[in-house]
Amino acid sequence: MTTRMDEKLKALLASLNRLSSARSQSPATIPCKVCGAEARFYDVVDFNKVASEPDFYPFGRSGVTVAWHRCGACDFLFTTFFDDWSSDDFRRFVYNADYELIDQEYEYTRPKHTADHLSELLRGFENLRILDYGSGSGTFARCMSDKSFCRVEQYDPFSHPNRPAGTFAIVVCYEVIEHSTSPLGTLSDMSSLLDDDGCMIVGQTLQPHDINLLRANWWYCAPRNGHCSTYTGRTLAKLCGQLGLLFHCGSPIVIKHRHSPAGDVLVQRLNLGEAWVT
Repeated sequence: MTTRMDEKLKALLASLNRLSSARSQSPATIPCKVCGAEARFYDVVDFNKVASEPDFYPFGRSGVTVAWHRCGACDFLFTTFFDDWSSDDFRRFVYNADYELIDQEYEYTRPKHTADHLSELLRGFENLRILDYGSGSGTFARCMSDKSFCRVEQYDPFSHPNRPAGTFAIVVCYEVIEHSTSPLGTLSDMSSLLDDDGCMIVGQTLQPHDINLLRANWWYCAPRNGHCSTYTGRTLAKLCGQLGLLFHCGSPIVIKHRHSPAGDVLVQRLNLGEAWVT
């Protein structure tokens, strides 16, 4: 049986450079969003890749490719795929009615677990003003209120877009900054909502030690979840240094001003040690 190659594919393949000449060319690079150094092309995935193991494509492939780059200086692993999207674009194509199929723990399970953990970690700080940055469903604030933390407010550019007034002693941010196309801008915005002696508590999945083996096959490189930015401790230390903040790597992460009574207590309770400096 005789078959014929698709003409569009044939034309595309014919336009490619010969491998012998391509080897002498520099790999595609772009400036790192965090430190400005060279970020090399790292890998590519389909837009429908979701953050679930072992099946990254339970809904099949979309046919839309998403390229990832990684910085050799600060380890930032990111895609620019979403950089020119508007809020309406995100609502239409990512944070839509299908999102609960993509992340079934988003609505209740994860924020309740976070509240259970942080209410113990923050024991003694019940009267402080706390902001849940990237609050999503609002479950975290409700659960914290049930645990006697009655001054927890919410901010989320999609679900609770009205910015709160004033500043806060503690800003909580769990599984949020991986959704940011501008990490420095997001961290700066969080810092602007922080008291001069305040601290941030950040829950964030960091790149594994074998990321250079996994590359974008790491489960967290998941554009259908809206994930576009991933970090190591070195990446976050670099970001915090640019904003004059101290970064203590742990689970959760503590980011604080140099003078921060609550932050100092949290660092001690979590046994985080000295701040990272880059």
